[in-house]
Amino acid sequence: MMTRTRQDEFMQVRYGHDWWPKTQRFEGPEITRDQAVALMDSRETVHIEVTDHDQTIIIYAITGHAGTVSWWRSGVLQQEHALRRSAHDSGELYTHSLSVPHDDGERVVQWETFPSYGVASRQEHHYPSGEHEDRTWHALTRTELDLLSVPGPIDPLDVGPLVEPARLEIAERLESLPAAQFGPLPTAWPPDTVTAPAVRTYGPRRVSESNALRGFITAREAERRLLSGEPWCMDLQPTWPGTASDPRITVDVTGDKIFVHLRHGQHSVRGIAFDRTAQEARVSWIEETRWGDSVQLRPPLWVPRRDPSDSTSLFIPPDGPAEIDQTGREDWTPLSPLPPRLRTVASVEDVAALALEAQHLTIDGLLED
Repeated sequence: MMTRTRQDEFMQVRYGHDWWPKTQRFEGPEITRDQAVALMDSRETVHIEVTDHDQTIIIYAITGHAGTVSWWRSGVLQQEHALRRSAHDSGELYTHSLSVPHDDGERVVQWETFPSYGVASRQEHHYPSGEHEDRTWHALTRTELDLLSVPGPIDPLDVGPLVEPARLEIAERLESLPAAQFGPLPTAWPPDTVTAPAVRTYGPRRVSESNALRGFITAREAERRLLSGEPWCMDLQPTWPGTASDPRITVDVTGDKIFVHLRHGQHSVRGIAFDRTAQEARVSWIEETRWGDSVQLRPPLWVPRRDPSDSTSLFIPPDGPAEIDQTGREDWTPLSPLPPRLRTVASVEDVAALALEAQHLTIDGLLED
């Protein structure tokens, strides 16, 4: 595959701030290539117009690591790809969202991709009614992941990787993806399922239907959020990329809580909550769930849902007796006060160590202590 560059014979490149789809031109004054390069380090969005015969490609560069690429032909939008920083290679971007209009824009197919879970979702939106179809979830292979990746960062001096014609073929490839398959649920969580150091990915938040990360952030950004109290998430998994059914550890951190879940697909086998105080964390709640064999598909959730056959929860307040609850009981049963188990969480490394240690935290083990 040959990557075309800005110097190609039929390719013309212009730079500005306000390229409007309705007028198909810059509304504000154009800027020079050097000005565009300088602005990439600021918070201003740089618009790059690439013209090739009757095709116009617009790059909305928010930063060097995020933006949108829109393909227009004869004034009609063909596709739009939204780009974010890759999780496993700081020099790569990936297409996290892809839109394909049909029927003069009355029907739009929207794809969202979640590389760390090896899945993509498809949803159709209908205009002007505003209706949309339920999401379907599909398995990504290494081939699609390679196609979704593009060398980064966005560089006004060489837009070739972003406007490569083969990138328009991604949508067709996604349409041929099989439905995501999910393996059997474990009845327990083997201690060696996810082992240190594992592969870590960080994100600002999660997608509710899948528990997949909504975009990626760097470890440095996660460290900053930990210190400032802003929410962030971390996943630990055996390999990159994972698959929809791989076991993994998910971690959600807020200013005063840390939630660690040992998951298989969407299902939490064991969940542990920690109360955060300054740079320490204390176990406050743990739930262990055994999932039944009955499977029901409940759209728009991304996996066949299994109903829990039984679960046990242990609540440990900072002072006073602990309480335990099991499936079938009407009330919580009080226990003797349990000694606090404090752990240091002064850094992202500490949080990762806490999550790995949580593999070995069980209700029986806590009660024995």
